[in-house]
Amino acid sequence: MTVEAIRSGIDLSYVDADARPQDDLFGHVNGRWLKEHQIPADRAIDGAFRQLFDRAEEQVRDLIVEASQACATGAATGGDEQRIGDLYASFIDEDAVERRGLQPLHDELATIDGAADRASLAAVIGALQRTGMGGGIGFYVDTDSKDSTRYLLHFSQSGIGLPDESYYRDERHAAVLAAYPGHIARMFSLVYGDTPEDRAAHAAVAARIVALESKVAAAHWDVVKRRDAELTYNLRTFADLQVEGAGFDWEGWVTGMGSTPQSLAELVVRQPDYLHAFAALWDSEDLDDWKCWARWRLIRSRAPG
Repeated sequence: MTVEAIRSGIDLSYVDADARPQDDLFGHVNGRWLKEHQIPADRAIDGAFRQLFDRAEEQVRDLIVEASQACATGAATGGDEQRIGDLYASFIDEDAVERRGLQPLHDELATIDGAADRASLAAVIGALQRTGMGGGIGFYVDTDSKDSTRYLLHFSQSGIGLPDESYYRDERHAAVLAAYPGHIARMFSLVYGDTPEDRAAHAAVAARIVALESKVAAAHWDVVKRRDAELTYNLRTFADLQVEGAGFDWEGWVTGMGSTPQSLAELVVRQPDYLHAFAALWDSEDLDDWKCWARWRLIRSRAPG
């Protein structure tokens, strides 16, 4: 990878001498750039942060290519370089991808089909979330906002396919909501078949999924409430999850992800009443509806972006 010296400071070529700094400091410092710079046709915005992003992407590409070349020549012998090179090689092997077709997806769907009860399905969803599928609970690791010396797991509301809860209730999004079941049905047709009988069955499944997602969305916090730093900081223990989220098999879900309850000794729950509502829905709604929902979560997660 080529190492470049990083330039910093004010680029004097951007300075607009016609704008006095005491009148318009921003215009003085950036005026010429604003007047003369052409935003690339494939972008809506451009600027210094985009340049930094592009540079980072190029550096990551160089690391990947170098790792791939090391694997190809036998120079990589285990470790991270080997893993990166092998992953990249498998990703660009289009012939292998075409040969396998939808079979890997069907193998994953079979794990959902085989879940005999809610506990089994929770474990299956945990395992699939580990590989990138979205579930009813979103999670990520971030700095503890009340103690910057440590990182904590954060739980957040999830489980819907539209951008946020307002799409399920706000008339402004009525057209999107109306089109959503058709989109789900078409995606199911791509995976399971597209005969007239298939399409009718997929339409019925899509209606069940949207109905269930609507109930999940009704428990979501709106965008304003989600921005409240105090409301979204709620320290919990694993024992708290089992009490507040009674109805969902937390231990099975965590085990399915390849982890343990001990790893959730302390965490932040961003929307605690959502946690309770989701667990209640998990316990009360039809198991087959949850399996349809899980299939959709999996299919959409495996579709090309």
